[in-house]
Amino acid sequence: MAAALDDGSYGAVSVADDDSVLPPYAVLSVPVYSLATAPGGLGEGDRASMNITTYCCPVTIKPSRRMAVALYTNTATARNMIASRKGVLQVLRAQHAPLVPLLGETSACDVDKLAELATRGVATVKRYGVHTLADAAGVIALEIVSIENAGDHHLALCDVVGYETLEGKGEPLYTADLASFKGKKNTGGEVKAGNKAPKHLDEPKRPLSSYLLFAAETRGMIRQENPGLSPTEVIKALGVRWQAISPEDKAVFVQKAKEAKVTYDKVMAKLYPTPPAPPKRPPSSYLIFTAETRGKVLEENPGLKMLQVSQLLATRWKKLSLEDKAVFVEKAKEAKTRHLKAMEQYKLDNL
Repeated sequence: MAAALDDGSYGAVSVADDDSVLPPYAVLSVPVYSLATAPGGLGEGDRASMNITTYCCPVTIKPSRRMAVALYTNTATARNMIASRKGVLQVLRAQHAPLVPLLGETSACDVDKLAELATRGVATVKRYGVHTLADAAGVIALEIVSIENAGDHHLALCDVVGYETLEGKGEPLYTADLASFKGKKNTGGEVKAGNKAPKHLDEPKRPLSSYLLFAAETRGMIRQENPGLSPTEVIKALGVRWQAISPEDKAVFVQKAKEAKVTYDKVMAKLYPTPPAPPKRPPSSYLIFTAETRGKVLEENPGLKMLQVSQLLATRWKKLSLEDKAVFVEKAKEAKTRHLKAMEQYKLDNL
């Protein structure tokens, strides 16, 4: 805590001085948000993601509603939102507490979160073009106005382009509820390391970025050259040197970071293999009809555009007799039965 000094001022406690002391904002119990994003094309293999958003806050009302949202650097959520410039904040309910380890302590780079939610029987729906929890307490659609690198997070200033307060059962989830859910006495807004799910004993540390590799190699040299610099001044000096080095020298650290990431990903893939995707949903009677009929329609009408083909298929479906339509209804029932059996086996295989 800050202590009063003789001159009436206060001495601040930094994280470096006492990491066990939480900052004032961390003792508040605040709503738990999840940021849902869709792939934006920045990274190969990126997919839809939902995370737990630690830091987000409304900042203006007029002339437009805006929120500030922190995006943890190098996560699928950050990549998705930076690339697409869009995301949907969802307010979680109390019944979502068991989902927090999945949403907040795993990465969509390693786990297909939508597939895992489906496996657990958690329904999702698309809102504002993004998959969200069907029973969320509310959603807020965001578009990035500006973004700033803020260390381990990117700070995104966003316009609120839409929002909905959703009806349903369950009170909003608060950070204090998470502490009681995990059986830990912690009423603050920060989740301490002791509250996290246990890691694998052989799990490696996350690989360093190119800048952190450079800093690790250069910090000692700066301290030798400038023994009187404070830790903050050393960090500033590192930033200046990093900006000043040539692209060729910087590329050395970039390559080292890439190699470290490849090694890390291989080890993590062995420790935490990604479960296979669940069986695809069975097609409806109409989709079975279109799959069987589209080829014939294209053959008869080679110049039609895809929209025209879809319109023609819909017209033919409406004109089908009840007897002909019943054939596809029966096929859909059979497909649904096969899907239910496949899902049962999938759940047994992925307990």
